[in-house]
Amino acid sequence: MSIIKKLAGETLIYGMASIFPRMLNILMTLVYLTYRFKDTEDYGSYNEMYAYVTIFLTILVYRLDTAYFRYGSRAEDKANVFSTALIPVIVSAVVVVGLVLLFSQSIADWLSYGDKPHYIQWFALIIGFDAIATLFYGKFRLASQPKRFLFFRVANVVLTIVFILLFLEVLPRIAPDLGQRIGVFFGATKELDFVFLANLLASGSILLLLIPEFVRVKWSLDFSLLKKMLFYSFPLIIVGLAGNINQAFAVPLQKYFLGADTAANLSDAGLYAAAAKIALLLNLFTVAFNYAAEPFFFNNAKEDKEKKAYGQVALAFTIVCVVVIIGIVTFSGLAQYLVGEKYRASLFIVPWLLFAYFFLGLYYNVAIWFKLSDKTIVGAMISVLGALITLFVSIYFLPRVGTIASAYAAVMTYAFMIVAGYLTGQRYYPIKYPVKKILSYVVVAAIMTISLVMLRSEVSMIASMAVGVIYLIGLITYVWKHERKELLG
Repeated sequence: MSIIKKLAGETLIYGMASIFPRMLNILMTLVYLTYRFKDTEDYGSYNEMYAYVTIFLTILVYRLDTAYFRYGSRAEDKANVFSTALIPVIVSAVVVVGLVLLFSQSIADWLSYGDKPHYIQWFALIIGFDAIATLFYGKFRLASQPKRFLFFRVANVVLTIVFILLFLEVLPRIAPDLGQRIGVFFGATKELDFVFLANLLASGSILLLLIPEFVRVKWSLDFSLLKKMLFYSFPLIIVGLAGNINQAFAVPLQKYFLGADTAANLSDAGLYAAAAKIALLLNLFTVAFNYAAEPFFFNNAKEDKEKKAYGQVALAFTIVCVVVIIGIVTFSGLAQYLVGEKYRASLFIVPWLLFAYFFLGLYYNVAIWFKLSDKTIVGAMISVLGALITLFVSIYFLPRVGTIASAYAAVMTYAFMIVAGYLTGQRYYPIKYPVKKILSYVVVAAIMTISLVMLRSEVSMIASMAVGVIYLIGLITYVWKHERKELLG
């Protein structure tokens, strides 16, 4: 079996575990909530709070899940490595959550949610619960236990959806008094509050479901090993924080730098967030690939001494992304109905974000070298520079051109990171990538996308979709004829 087929199989498995729950999440947070939330400001607040979650989750996990891949894949005693990674995450979660709960009112005031301190309290608990669960997800991935991974990932999303529908649809119809008492007990006064509460209950339920996994842990703490793991993972924390600024911090930046008052900025940010979630359809594949590729490359690094697979994987990834991009752009006329009517004003941003997520995934390909060669500090430097580009472009252009500045920032940032990751990799960990082929597919995708966007404004939706379908057929036919042997072996 070729390495591409093997990775494709694992991507498919982890795709079910990452794409399926995320698809459910998109259906709920994009389709349901944009139709349910009549006030786009609420949708902006929703996305703002989850942007903060990504930041603090990275801090609490210390990227010890990746360090566990690195040391667990080499150590005979994986149980000791896992326990050594898990204990500091648990301790940190307890301490940090406790401090946030203590100062929740001050934090709420600072974030302009002074009348909603329970938001801060709830999200502190959510982050703590999710941080601990993340280590177990990493354990399942390294141990090649996709079914367990799939179960817990899907269960989290399903439980969230169940609780949201319970609070917003079921109780108001069959037991409104009970729903009101629940709201009074938790301090929930609006629909957005119940959405956040649903997430809290779901994350807490997952931690309860993980109790049998806690029982199986062989508790030990190897301080010498922990020191090595933290030394390895510290640059990855910087990578993670910078990456979160690049990927998920658009709404908070828009809230403070669009130029209007906070309420108006959050309202515009809600429109942007809806468009971004349509573009996330491409990012679903990127996430699935990254989940599979990271442990896959760690486990197969010794076998692939000539490093041929990396170039093949990058090319295969590029081809799949190009096909998905053209597919989404082709059917974007139909995709607009995924969001409520009020949220369709920012859909022109989608093509920009599609290429941004594509570049991000390609960066994952060319940047794997610094994890394999223990030069994570290089990745940290690249990510920090990328975050600085995001911040500079966003802060300067948001008040001048509006929310599309966030999309410009994403494209520029990830394009820079690809080039920087590739050039530094060629110096420290040379890998032969089919650069000309990859660039040719990028150019083809850009030309097709621009022509489809321009065509859509001139002809009917059916006609533009027909042209897009022709593009797709031609592209897939070309790939099948010219790339099949190289990729599949």
